[in-house]
Amino acid sequence: MTDELVGAILVRQEVRKLTEKLDELSKQNSVLQRRLLWLTVVTTALAFIQTIVVLIQIFS
Repeated sequence: MTDELVGAILVRQEVRKLTEKLDELSKQNSVLQRRLLWLTVVTTALAFIQTIVVLIQIFS
């Protein structure tokens, strides 16, 4: 009985640690997703500007 109780407590502690780590990783993932979104927006804007510049050069 005592060994089972100790085992259950250890498992509970590990689950708590893993849950905290998962929460931390989830927050980091959200930050990275926002950064990736902004990088995509900036890249798309730069590609659009480059296209306009090329078209201006072609038709000038």
